[in-house]
Amino acid sequence: MAEDQGKDLQSINGSHAETEQSSRVRQFNELFGDIITFNKRFSTAGILGRLVTEIDSRTEAGESSGNRVVGLSKIGGEEEQLRTASGISLMHKPILDSLGISIEPVSGKYGSFYKDGEKVGIGELRVNITERSKYLSFLERLDNPDLQTKENLQSLANILAQQIYDNYNLEKPSDEALQLLGSLGKIIDQYRRLNIVGTERLETYLVHSRKKDLKEYIIIEQAGLLHEPGKYFGPADWQKNASPDYLRKRWGDAIKVLEMVRVNPNAKGLYDQLYSHLKNCLDIASKDLEELPYKEDYKSALRPVLQEIKL
Repeated sequence: MAEDQGKDLQSINGSHAETEQSSRVRQFNELFGDIITFNKRFSTAGILGRLVTEIDSRTEAGESSGNRVVGLSKIGGEEEQLRTASGISLMHKPILDSLGISIEPVSGKYGSFYKDGEKVGIGELRVNITERSKYLSFLERLDNPDLQTKENLQSLANILAQQIYDNYNLEKPSDEALQLLGSLGKIIDQYRRLNIVGTERLETYLVHSRKKDLKEYIIIEQAGLLHEPGKYFGPADWQKNASPDYLRKRWGDAIKVLEMVRVNPNAKGLYDQLYSHLKNCLDIASKDLEELPYKEDYKSALRPVLQEIKL
């Protein structure tokens, strides 16, 4: 009798835990639905679309062109972004607390609009991990997630990678940065278990975090110094359509980064990789300059710049 009662209790507890997890998954997906909506609303396309709509509506109303002043701060400014983000955070507070995460609006990372003296940064809602044990527990209890959940988890991985890339101070990491960096390995393990793709950037950052040269790697990545020749306008391509001053500055900045990497004893491998790559790019750039269909006086102005670079 007691044994049967124990089994019944285990069954009830198991059923309750399963129902609770299902509820958390549903709330997680609802949260991400609102995050995606926010990011679309305050994206370049979203702000431009509303700007055009407002201009069109005022035109249809018969306003003269001199009176059609469109306030960007009213259709996508930081105040509206903060207000919208606060509403999302308040509405989803239970699941945010349950998962050990928080959200924050990040403005101006990808560009800004200017209109009549106003500046509006492109807005994006980002995610921070505030309690890694809670978030890891959520992942560990997932089993065969549906497509929507997988896609949202993949989006979250991209957001976390972007936080490391351009929002966290890696020299003096915040609590949120430390929570994320301290749980990267286990997060990636759970993503692999769940067959969720899209963790390549996080995996790369984990490697460099363990090597203790993540700050240097991020700076290199932001500057595009490891771009392959002919791709994404890296060091081997800077001489194309460039002025001597522009070319000199780009290579000067690259050498400063190389020197910065050199002084970190933990970044020896990264330094060797960057040095070899820049040297190869310089050789390619020098040869490429001679083959470009530019006038000789243009080439003559750029040639000394490349020749004076010392690696």
